[in-house]
Amino acid sequence: MKIFLGAFVLLLCGFALSVEVRAQEDDVFTVTEIRIQGLDRIDRGTVLAYTGFGSGDQINEQILSAAINRLFETGLFRDIEIARDGDDVIIILSENPTINTIRFEGMEALNEDTVLGLISGQDIAIGRVFKPVTEIRIQGLDRIDRGTVLAYTGFGS
Repeated sequence: MKIFLGAFVLLLCGFALSVEVRAQEDDVFTVTEIRIQGLDRIDRGTVLAYTGFGSGDQINEQILSAAINRLFETGLFRDIEIARDGDDVIIILSENPTINTIRFEGMEALNEDTVLGLISGQDIAIGRVFKPVTEIRIQGLDRIDRGTVLAYTGFGS
C-alpha cells in the first residue's frame, strides 16, 4: 500500500509540474501598448510592420521570438531586445550605422569609378545602412570580379 501511495504522489507531482510548464509556454497576453526605444533613422512603422503584431493582438513568447528574428533579418539592427512590462511590449533597438563616405586608398592603377561600380552592386553606397554582411562582401571583393584583380596585378602593383 505504501508503494502504491508513493507512486500515486509522484504521479500527481509530475502532472502538476507538467501543467505548470505548459502554462508558461502558453502564456498568451493581449498587447496594450508597444514602446520602441533606440530609433534614430528608421521609421517606427517599419519596425511595427516587421514585428507582425500590434496593440490589441494576443501574443506569446514564440511570437515575440519570431518578431526578433524578422527584425534581425532586415539587416537594419545590430542588437534587438524585446521585453514585457505587464501587457506592454518594449522593443529596444540598436541601429546599424549608415555609410557617410566611401574612400579608396592606394589605387594608383585602378579607376575609382570602376571600383564604385563593383561595390554598388553589393548594396554599398553613401546613405545606405552598413550591414555586417557588407564587411564580408568587401573582403571577398576579389572573388566577385577577378578580372579587376588581374588587371590590377597586370599593372605591377
